[in-house]
Amino acid sequence: MLTKRIFFKLIPALFFILLGWILSNAYHTLQREKIIPEVVSIEARKGRIRENIGLTTKVCEKETVNILSSIEKGIVEKIYIKSGDYVEKGQGLMELKKDELVNTLKREELNLEQAKEKQGQLADILTHPEVLEKNVEIERLKWNLNQAEKSLEDAKELYSKQAVAYREVEKQDLELREQRMNLERLLREKEQLIKKLNDQKKENQIEIPALAQRISDLSLQIKNCLVLSPITGIVRKVAVEKNNKVEYGTLLLSIGDQSELQSRGLLKENNFFLVKLGQKVEYTSDALGKVFSGR
Repeated sequence: MLTKRIFFKLIPALFFILLGWILSNAYHTLQREKIIPEVVSIEARKGRIRENIGLTTKVCEKETVNILSSIEKGIVEKIYIKSGDYVEKGQGLMELKKDELVNTLKREELNLEQAKEKQGQLADILTHPEVLEKNVEIERLKWNLNQAEKSLEDAKELYSKQAVAYREVEKQDLELREQRMNLERLLREKEQLIKKLNDQKKENQIEIPALAQRISDLSLQIKNCLVLSPITGIVRKVAVEKNNKVEYGTLLLSIGDQSELQSRGLLKENNFFLVKLGQKVEYTSDALGKVFSGR
């Protein structure tokens, strides 16, 4: 009977202990639900891991093209651009005066025409007017020489017959010698003339191509008086002003080549592992408001 009494007294106690344990677990569960954040699941997709790195950089052109004067002498007549302007390839930038070049071109064209005419005269040296003139003089002296020889023979024959004094023979002999000297002189002059004309022919053969090249250069210089942009880019510097004198090699202006841009900046050490040489990247410029692709 004592065992039954103890059993019935323990049942309520066990009931309350079990109830307290259940209530305690429920309380702790509610507390955990309050601090656990909500978990949102999304579908996993295949792709590359992207990292954003903030840098303070400077965007600059790959190179700067200097435009130089390609004319001998000129004056800046018109300037169509200023520093900071955007220009396209083939766009007119400035003009140089070409009046002096045009006048020089006309003189050289006249010189070339005269040189060609002279070359035609020198084509056959023996038919050159000066040579033909010498030939006429030589033929005249040959006739005079022939006459002097006959006169000497006649004087000798007359002297043998004692018809004239010996002084007449000496006189005719002196005349003959003089005619021979004149003929020899003319023959030497003809030889020297032919040599001179041959030298002129050789010089002329060199001069004609040189004049033709000179005319071609002047024509190109006149064309280059209109200075065109060789690339698309930004005018970085205008080195001349209106009415400035220029010559070969004078710096006219500089243009930044924007066909390929470079971004230069410092990368923090803790970001080194994120990049490597040759890696493809996208560069977002806040200043330009553009996204660039590069390496």
